[in-house]
Amino acid sequence: MFNLIKAQQYRTLRDYATYITIFVGALFYICLTLGSVASGKGAAEDASHLFLMSATGFSFVGNMLTMALTVMICGSDMLDRTMNIELLDGAKRSKVFFSRFIVSLCWSLGVLYAIVFISMGFMTVVTEWGSVITVGGFFRRMAVLTAPYIRIVALYTALTFIIGDWRAVFAIGFVINQVELVADMLLMEITKLPPIVRAILSVPAVNVMIDVDNMGFDYIDAKDVQVVKDSLTVSDNIICIVICAAMAALLLAAGLAVFRKKDLK
Repeated sequence: MFNLIKAQQYRTLRDYATYITIFVGALFYICLTLGSVASGKGAAEDASHLFLMSATGFSFVGNMLTMALTVMICGSDMLDRTMNIELLDGAKRSKVFFSRFIVSLCWSLGVLYAIVFISMGFMTVVTEWGSVITVGGFFRRMAVLTAPYIRIVALYTALTFIIGDWRAVFAIGFVINQVELVADMLLMEITKLPPIVRAILSVPAVNVMIDVDNMGFDYIDAKDVQVVKDSLTVSDNIICIVICAAMAALLLAAGLAVFRKKDLK
């Protein structure tokens, strides 16, 4: 397993598509954040405001960036049959499957969190953190967001091994992303879905766990300041994390089951 992970890491580090994907993902994140700032009439005056403004792009940019990295890592050597060499050399299919899942997970979370932490750190140095959301609240949200993103990586890992063509998975994933985004917005307009129900799907799960929609006022430095109020309880967070973990396990099991029975071409 370790040698398979090293091989995938070596391949990913030397693939120009990896860095193009990261650049495009970071660019989309910056553009969406700047768009939110512009629509908010310059509200991003400190790091906490910037985080609030950028939160709207997490579900879209995070999903697309994670999907792109995962399908390339898992499927880039399927079309040219390079992966078959590992199987013919005696590697177990389960090890081939999970080695790519682990590398995809490390790259996806590493890149996504690097983009967020670098931008927040730079803004904090230039201005200050601010009071819209606490530093602890920011780190807590970043921590719990790992659950839906692990589930997203599991989804696209399974789809890539089932379909066998990363280009088709990318197209299908884009459709899934947009359908879930629209469905979540429409359903939230019609009825107030509980977080546990929304956590069943990938994109809504990210929106639930980031938890920045509940705004209120606190009295700080003799001023009424608008701040983010936590709407999820500890039990809600735990249940949503368990749901994401269960869905990730089911997706990985389904993907591995299909991959075990596929014929080499």
